[in-house]
Amino acid sequence: MTRPFLARTMLAASASLLVPMSVASSPMLPDDMKLPPGSFIKTCTVRTINWQVGTMNADCRRLNGSWSNNLSFYFRYCVPGSIQNRDGLLVCEQDEAMVHEDMKASAARYAEQQRREKAEVERRRIAAARDVLRPRMMEAALVVFGRAPTPLMYDGWFDQYRAANPDGPFANADKDVLMRFLIGLLTARGAQDLRTSTINNGVMAAHGRPATAAELAAYDPRVANGELWFQRVEGTERTRLNASPALRGEMIPRAFNRAIGRAPTAAELAQWRPRSEDHAALVEAQRIWLYAPAGSTELTATAARALAQRRLPNGPIFAAEAVARCRPVAQVYAEMIQYDGCAAPKATGR
Repeated sequence: MTRPFLARTMLAASASLLVPMSVASSPMLPDDMKLPPGSFIKTCTVRTINWQVGTMNADCRRLNGSWSNNLSFYFRYCVPGSIQNRDGLLVCEQDEAMVHEDMKASAARYAEQQRREKAEVERRRIAAARDVLRPRMMEAALVVFGRAPTPLMYDGWFDQYRAANPDGPFANADKDVLMRFLIGLLTARGAQDLRTSTINNGVMAAHGRPATAAELAAYDPRVANGELWFQRVEGTERTRLNASPALRGEMIPRAFNRAIGRAPTAAELAQWRPRSEDHAALVEAQRIWLYAPAGSTELTATAARALAQRRLPNGPIFAAEAVARCRPVAQVYAEMIQYDGCAAPKATGR
């Protein structure tokens, strides 16, 4: 099919404008109007060109005078000056070096994309495992160290545990496995501070006081070799406590002071001396009693004592308000008087 005369005339005129290479490649023309060099410009009219992608659409004249319309041609890999119109088809000589470099770059981009996708999958897997293990690690830490880890401490433990089990299904570790891991931290070189705090926690749970220098010296080697940890230190000290009326008589006032902010009465001492609860268990027993109906009077008195310790008004109305704040969190006296304890009302911003 040939174009109407007017269209052919306009096309020829358009093509003639593009024939001189000095014009087609002139730096005076906008980038989107420049054409790649080649003989095709004598017999083709470029409709659109995209230098960023390396494509153009053109109408090209055949040898018989008819036209191939709107040819799409990818010229990115063409040797400069080699594009020609071959009887209505655009062809060129490929720059093999450029093709090879682009293939290498494309392969590198694909490999980087794959690496990033794999890293993201691994990141999500680790994040999920971190959340799954958190409550089990917390439970194991209470047994081994006598305390729950801070978020930062837990993250460090988790990373250490994962590094020690890179190929294992570490998210499925149970409490016993995690306990063995944490006991390993106690026995590691440089873990003296961790062992000291663990021993102190065990003695504190039993007696309500830190370990003495003699107790630390006696327990440290046994904790260092993995024989003892918090739970066992507390158990050993509980046995010693209940075998000594004198030690038990010293422990009970500490528990009362921590739980309700006062010393026990003679009747209360007589009640608790023959029992077997250690300091931690006695404080928890007092917590339960304070927040039971039978302990409501003592709870109000404890809240008033906490307010006084914080140098806050502690009259009946203020004590009742403190009790209302403390009931949802069931805090004992030693917790009430902390900076973030329930005794003091929370500051509100304006």
